[in-house]
Amino acid sequence: MQDANGQTPLHLAASAGALECVKQLLMAAPAACIVKDKEGATPLHSAIQDDQPECLEVVIRRTKQLPLFSAHAPWHRKSPDKFIPYRSPYRKSPEKTAVKQLSVSDSTTPASRRSPERAPSIGELVDNSGNTMTHIAARLSSKECLEVLHAHNLVRLEDRCKAGQRPLDIASPTCRELLNDIESSEDRVCVVAMELDDTASGGYSDTAVVVGTVTVSGATTWPVLEDAVRNLVVAHFGAVGDGVRNRRANKSASDSADAGGGGEGEVVGLGLSFDSVRECAIGQKTWKVGEVLAGSPAESLQNSDTSQISVFLHGCEEGRLDNLSYDTLIPANTLQNYLRLIDQYRSLVFYGPSGVGKTYVAKKLAQFVQEKEQQAGNRCEITYVCLSETYTRRNLVNLLTTKDCLLPAEVPVPLCHTPVIILDDLSKIAVSEVFGDILTAIERRGPANAIAIKLDDGSEPQLYYLLADCYIIATMDKSR
Repeated sequence: MQDANGQTPLHLAASAGALECVKQLLMAAPAACIVKDKEGATPLHSAIQDDQPECLEVVIRRTKQLPLFSAHAPWHRKSPDKFIPYRSPYRKSPEKTAVKQLSVSDSTTPASRRSPERAPSIGELVDNSGNTMTHIAARLSSKECLEVLHAHNLVRLEDRCKAGQRPLDIASPTCRELLNDIESSEDRVCVVAMELDDTASGGYSDTAVVVGTVTVSGATTWPVLEDAVRNLVVAHFGAVGDGVRNRRANKSASDSADAGGGGEGEVVGLGLSFDSVRECAIGQKTWKVGEVLAGSPAESLQNSDTSQISVFLHGCEEGRLDNLSYDTLIPANTLQNYLRLIDQYRSLVFYGPSGVGKTYVAKKLAQFVQEKEQQAGNRCEITYVCLSETYTRRNLVNLLTTKDCLLPAEVPVPLCHTPVIILDDLSKIAVSEVFGDILTAIERRGPANAIAIKLDDGSEPQLYYLLADCYIIATMDKSR
């Protein structure tokens, strides 16, 4: 039975503080404690709204006995007759679950987001505005109700309402002090995630790969936290490396069987270790490996709006390939060989079956070259061209001349100019027709090796040379 506002007799009794009436109503209709009114409030919310801690205690105890969920089961009401489980990666389980390590197959799936399990809580009940019981008690300065919620482990500090506010953001001074004490005394389970995007901070980015969780208490020091993160990262690198080795070993055996060989030879992993880590971060607060910051990790978490510890690997800014190796699952020494060839010949073609990541690797290596050249004080612009069947010689010549890669013989060599050209999918064009004598210019560069090139505009051939410091990186589909 509900009135025009959707309230049941239990709502009204809890609001009025009619304790005996509340007990009788719960005995007659136990499920009434989870019925919501038109504002999405349950009798639990009603008791808090009118500061009735004794009624709140009784309703909480009866709610926990319902067969819909266990003593800590979480649920959100999505419709009047349907409740759905809710999972969050940021809360602690009652068993204080240790690390949930990704399996080898999971670890080799780039940028997948797998959140560790955690135990549910009826403290997640929200009204139509997304307010939990903690939000309401904190806003209305109902300290005694907050203490009841804390006694039942139902205080929700990280949850945000639809306005994006946490309980601490809207708490009265008295309740804020209590919530701060609760937060500082609680252990917090933090997600540890590998970040491939250096600009990411706080929460999950699109490139974060969750590798496990660590528990942070008020007694946790920075060295202790770093050791916990180290163990997770090293175990994750080991799992990823095993996956890479198995994949390459299987491919090597398959190739050898096709060729009639023995299939022997060393198969290496990525070669990553904790030395590959550049820094870690909690929200906007970062620290280098081995650095001890002022304050404690618990204080940093308390001042941050995230429970994620982000791990960043060394990248092109430091002249390192750790981040790229982890991103592409290509061993760092293999990537170093690619860069050596690019630096030596200023041109390289990646070929292989379609869909294996040639374009992605080409772009990443181009960014590495760009960073290196810019650090040397050179102008370096990357130009990406997706080739098609309609791409002609005139298009190529126009590209090279526009980017000052192909220059008339009488033009002096431009200083500090190192353009990078990416030509994606040479298999789409007739290479001999489109490149023609430009292939000679690519092999023999500089003003001393100028060759006569016809520009397809009806004019006579003229002497041109290809800039020695022009990088040309191409891809080409090729079946096995």
